[in-house]
Amino acid sequence: MLAVSFDGNPVHGFQTFHLVGPPLPVGELDYAKMGFNRDAIFITFNDFSPGGGAGAKIIAIDKLAAFAGQLRFFVSTPRFQFRAMPPAQMHGDQTGGVEWFVSTDGTDASGSTMRVTRMTQYLSNTPNFIYTSLPVTPYRNAPRADQPNGRTITTFPNTTTTQVQFHSGRLVTAMASGTPSDNFTYPKVLIFDIDVTGGSPTLVNEFVIDPGTGVAAQMPSVDMDGDNRLGLTWMESSANESLSMWVATLDGGTGRLTSTVAAAGAGFFSVSFRIGDYSTTVLDPDGKTFWSANEYIGDAGNTNIWRTAIQSFVFDPNASYIVIARR
Repeated sequence: MLAVSFDGNPVHGFQTFHLVGPPLPVGELDYAKMGFNRDAIFITFNDFSPGGGAGAKIIAIDKLAAFAGQLRFFVSTPRFQFRAMPPAQMHGDQTGGVEWFVSTDGTDASGSTMRVTRMTQYLSNTPNFIYTSLPVTPYRNAPRADQPNGRTITTFPNTTTTQVQFHSGRLVTAMASGTPSDNFTYPKVLIFDIDVTGGSPTLVNEFVIDPGTGVAAQMPSVDMDGDNRLGLTWMESSANESLSMWVATLDGGTGRLTSTVAAAGAGFFSVSFRIGDYSTTVLDPDGKTFWSANEYIGDAGNTNIWRTAIQSFVFDPNASYIVIARR
């Protein structure tokens, strides 16, 4: 389902569309992620329908047609990508014609490159893809996350990008994965800052947010303001901390990180199967306030376990901080 607001005020209502039938496959369309540019709305998913092979597919929706109350869309298959291939949310795009994606390089298990995909001719049956693999510090699916009372919790899924944000020629994205520092044991927050203004994408920065020894940081997301400062969120747990939501700001130039718990975990996570699928951080139109939404654990035992928190925050030059080394 797709809902498009009638105008810039969401309380005025929405036009809803049902995306169904050819060219969409019939079956399970999993792990949907959303993005946009000036002239299209993009939804990616993994195709678990019969014969789909679980690879990523891309829905490109004509934005102007949707604004006029009509549904016009195209479905394409890029190079194989398992799990998330999130499309960029291209804020301030004035030209259209290009959509960007940032993902791991085909698998969510491990790697030493990140894939940047450039898509053109997307409102057609013959889109064009250009793939760039950027070398990064090796990452690997981390197997362990602790919580109080001597129990572990799931790390599934990690090593998959959650969302991609675009501002003024820069793409930023985040994922949770294991790093060489602890032999890929606990997931940490990995952030990638990519410049796409030149002839080929280049990696500007990569950061690792490591809250400490034995601390697992999962389901992160990130956005960037006009001063190259990053706002981010993640879910955190350890032997001394129930699963909590954290937010932080990170100065991309100095590596200055300021973090705080936004919603403290309140109980034991008993249903240890899937940690979550969605985490969101966006920059407010005021250009300085970040908004993050994430999950944390409640206190209701085996029922009503998950809670969702939404937190706004800004970069505070007077707050205490630590410096994160750029990689």
